[in-house]
Amino acid sequence: MAPKHTIGWLAKAVGVTVQTVRYYERLNLLGPTARKPSGYRLYGPDEERRLRFIKNAQALGFTLREIEDLLNLRVSSTARCGDV
Repeated sequence: MAPKHTIGWLAKAVGVTVQTVRYYERLNLLGPTARKPSGYRLYGPDEERRLRFIKNAQALGFTLREIEDLLNLRVSSTARCGDV
């Protein structure tokens, strides 16, 4: 099982604030994989990669809406290279 980390660890690892991670969660661009019984969010390597993708895409000039579309294409099994 992959290690799970808190929101603070994830934010620091990627170089963003905890508020940024929560903002992306509200936009449904990112979400925790699990929660501790105390309610703390837990994130794994997939969420870290996703957050890094979001930040890299923003650095390239993509809007959050465009990033959402790209992430949805990646999840869709019917998306073809030409669609992307």
